[in-house]
This record gives sequence, C-alpha cells and structure tokens, in this order.
Amino acid sequence: MLALAATFCALPVWGEDPPKEITGEIAIKKLDKSNLFRSPSDFYVFYDGRSSVIYTTLTSDLGQIEMTVTNLSTGEVWSDTFDSGVIMQTLLPISGTAGYYEIEYVTESGDVYAGEFLIE
Repeated sequence: MLALAATFCALPVWGEDPPKEITGEIAIKKLDKSNLFRSPSDFYVFYDGRSSVIYTTLTSDLGQIEMTVTNLSTGEVWSDTFDSGVIMQTLLPISGTAGYYEIEYVTESGDVYAGEFLIE
C-alpha cells in the first residue's frame, strides 16, 4: 500500500507545468582561420541532464581530438582526449551544476570547434 501511495505522490498534479526538457543538442561550430564561424556536420553533441553527461558523436575521422568543457560561472573544467578514427562516440560526465558552459574540441590538425550551453 505504501509503495502504491509513493507512486501517486510522485506523479505531477493536474495543471502543473510539465518538467523542463533536460536533454538538448549543443550547436558546435568550426572556428575558421578568418575568425568566422561556420556550421560543421562532423559533430553531434548532446547534454543529458538526467545523467549530467555530454555525448559526442562524430561522423568522420578527424584524428586525435582534445575535448574541454568549462563552466564559466564556477570555473569547473572537464577534459578528455580520444581518437575519432577508433572511437566515433564518447561521453564525458560533468557535475551538472547550474551555469554557463563552453565546450571546445581541438583536432590534431589544429581545427577548433566550439559551442555553448546553459544549465539552469
């Protein structure tokens, strides 16, 4: 009986706003040599708020990649290095702390891809 009561207590009340979407795509852009951004099709990046993880999927081999995620509000930094010729998908756990985040990928050829997102 208690288990059943606990289940109904966790359900939203009629008329309550639905929960905010906690998974979202992060737009990643390539920094061109002329400092102009252009949209790449090589990266698909998502943040999953339930598990506080950044998922990165590449559609082509860009070689060794250095990934850095920075919470500019708190100064927290996470990084990872992976070879996109071997691993086309990776995940990076972060704290999920509220703040304005910047994400950067640097390929072995020196190309820089960057994006930003907000966790509230």
